[in-house]
Amino acid sequence: MTFPFQRDSISQMLALLTKISNPDELIGNLGTIVPLTVTNQEVIVADVHRSSMKLSSPLCVTFYNKTDNDGPASVNFPTPQIRVRFGVDGLIADTGFIDVKRNQSFTVRGSHVRVSVRVTNVFGVPSPAELGAFISIGTPGLTQPLRTGVSSGSITAGGSATITIPNFVKYVTICPVTFATPYIVTLNMTTPAGIGSFIHNCVANELSILPIPANCYSITINNTGPAASIFSLIYDIDI
Repeated sequence: MTFPFQRDSISQMLALLTKISNPDELIGNLGTIVPLTVTNQEVIVADVHRSSMKLSSPLCVTFYNKTDNDGPASVNFPTPQIRVRFGVDGLIADTGFIDVKRNQSFTVRGSHVRVSVRVTNVFGVPSPAELGAFISIGTPGLTQPLRTGVSSGSITAGGSATITIPNFVKYVTICPVTFATPYIVTLNMTTPAGIGSFIHNCVANELSILPIPANCYSITINNTGPAASIFSLIYDIDI
């Protein structure tokens, strides 16, 4: 006499035992590559989860850019960006969009990881941008710092601009494009007494790299010169 259900039951039991002994098993879409032809179109390229029984092993996110960037210098090639949402049941952190290099790896921790990509400009590109990412267990052999830029802004003479600091930013580099006179940067922070600030005097026409405290929520740039000035920001991100 045979019992047809026995083999399925044994297979299910073995699968369960495998998951218990190997709780780091990743389930879901480990990664793919997609063509992008629309500016700022966000596409999910990897989405995985694993058992929350073991979170000691980091998850490695590897970004891949297959786009041909060897065209003429006059072509404005797209800027690839990646967005990572990671965490555990009930708590998901969001990096927002981060500029990434042609190929780059970094790690996050958690039981859920979702990766999406986009390009900030596709106009004039002879072919679609091809971006992707995949997720694996462990740390890469070589990690690179994560940085993202903020588009330039103009400050009128004697005026100011306040910029909200994104999540996970540890340093900000202020690039004065047309600051011919010294300018002032104020770090706006929350303190036990309420709202506090730290004022930093910056030298004209020089980069200023400022550490961002955990309680800093924005920075204010004051143009002390007699004419309008243009600036841009670069964020150093640590996740």
